[in-house]
Formats: sequence, C-alpha cells, structure tokens
Amino acid sequence: MCAALQFAFLFIASLMKDGTIPVKGKALSNILVIISFIFLIPYLAYTVTYAPYTEKIVWSDVKMIDEIPQPNSKRGYIYTNTNDSLNMDVNNISKSAYDKYVEECKNYGYTIDGDVEADGAFNDEGYKLKLYYYEYSKEMELKLEAPIKLASYSFPSGGYADLIPKPQSNIGRTERNNANALEVLIGETDQLAFSDYVDECMAAGFTVDYDRSDTLFTARNDEGYRLTVSYIGYNIMNITVSEKEYDVTINLDFDSDSEDDYDVFFYIDDDYIDYIYYESSETYHEVLTEGTHTLRFENDDDYNMDTTYIINVTEAGEVSLRVVCDLDSISVEEVSK
Repeated sequence: MCAALQFAFLFIASLMKDGTIPVKGKALSNILVIISFIFLIPYLAYTVTYAPYTEKIVWSDVKMIDEIPQPNSKRGYIYTNTNDSLNMDVNNISKSAYDKYVEECKNYGYTIDGDVEADGAFNDEGYKLKLYYYEYSKEMELKLEAPIKLASYSFPSGGYADLIPKPQSNIGRTERNNANALEVLIGETDQLAFSDYVDECMAAGFTVDYDRSDTLFTARNDEGYRLTVSYIGYNIMNITVSEKEYDVTINLDFDSDSEDDYDVFFYIDDDYIDYIYYESSETYHEVLTEGTHTLRFENDDDYNMDTTYIINVTEAGEVSLRVVCDLDSISVEEVSK
C-alpha cells in the first residue's frame, strides 16, 4: 500500500514538472516528492529491524555438511558449528526452494520418529534434523544434532533410582545423579518398550496428577517425587526423577496505606508470577519443590523498592499473606485465613 502511494505521488509530481499537469510554481510538485519519501520510511524501518543478519557461508567449513543436502544458498548465519551440533539460518530461500529442500532431506532418510518440519526427525544413523521456514524474511532455520552415544550400562542404585523400576535395556548413560535429580538415557527402547515402562512406573505408584501421551509421561507419587519419562526417538528414552513437589495455595491480600497508590510485581524464586493491583485479593495455586522459597514483591514504578518473604515447604498446604504498600516501603505479614 505504501509503495503504491509513493509511486502515485512521484508520478503526479513528474507530470507537474514537465507541464502535463499545469500548476503554478514548483512548490506543490516538490511537496509531493517529499511526501512520497515519507511513505518510504516505514519500509526502511522494517527492513533495518527485521532483515536477517547474514554473512557468506563456506559450506565446506560446516562440519556435518555431509549428513544433509547442501542448501542452494551462500548467505546466512551460523550460530553453532561442531561435530555434535549445527545451528544456523540460511537466507535467500524462497518457499518453493524450501519445500524442495525438505523433500531432499526426507530422501536423505530423515523420516524416522518424527517430521523435520515439526519436532525433528532422525535418519538411519541417528542424526536428528529440524527445519523451520520464515516466509516474511525468506529464511530457513536448520538444526542438526549428531547421534546420542550410548554404551553398555549399569543402572544406578540407591537414592532416586530406588523409586522407579529398572529399565529392561542395559544400554544407556547417566546424565546427572545428585541431591536434586536423577536423569538417565536408555537405548534400545522403542515406543512399545517405552509404553511398557510407563505401565511399570504407574504400577510403582506414579499416578498423582499424571499426564500420558505416546511419547511423554509425567506424574508424581504419593510422597511428592516427580517423574518424567519421554521417548526422544531413535529407540532412546529419557527418565528423570526429581525432588519432592507439593501443591501450595498462596492467598494474597494487597493493601495500600499510601496516598500515592501503586501496584506490584509478584515473583517466586525470581520467576515472574503476576502483576497485582493495589487493594485486591488474589489466590495462586503453585507446585513447589520441598524446601525454602522466596516470595518477592516489587513496586511497579520503582524496582529499588521491594520486599521478600520466605516460606518453607514440607508438605501440601496453604499460606495467607497481607501485603501492605506504604509510601517508601512494602511489608508482608502472615495472617490466618
């Protein structure tokens, strides 16, 4: 629309200057020229703001280029280029060229356990490819991950490991095993074996607030321990057991003793929760891990004015607080509900 108006103004101005449209003086034609360039400003601003960062790509320098078809472009930007991970943008790609590239990748074998245009797909060797197209900038996002390396493995014992069934496969590796969580990768586990393992976990008591799909299972047991089991693809399963979690209800009564009323931002452990208006009452239902948590309230006009309140979570429960905002401070006190 802006381009059409700009062309119309320039065309009329040229007719005025050569006498086709008779006018007195040159002021009007000059004004039309100026207006036409004003219409160009939004386009220039958009181009500066949204134009993708680009540089010349030397495809022979891309470490995993042999695992994918080479895109038909020499412009883009590489964020990560290692033997394990490739993350890059490829510029100057039309939609038809992108669609053709997707088919080329499928012909390369990227059709296992997924779709390259969704969550990604694997090939026969275990490489995982994910593609996304930005039509407004004619840009393709490309992410390639090398195969996950697993070996003969002994499942841990003690701690979190004793809460869950031992997987059937002895191929895997431990990602972490500490006071906060146990995370393991288990190989040689197809989706049927994944589903069977989820059944075993539910039989072991992980049925509280559970959510189950073909590739993901999350639940807690009666003690509050959180279990997440996911089918990554390429016959690999991720199992994570983490520290106890409890359902905690937080009731807030917000009062203002100041003539200069103000609202507050509400955080739990530095995670933003809500924007609370003065003289309001709010209730929040949160899932918190066992231990201490910091509730913080911050003046929406002055981030230097805030206060914190510590709660200690040992079981599911409820806490009620009165938040009072004075002219130069914020205070919090627990109240009976």
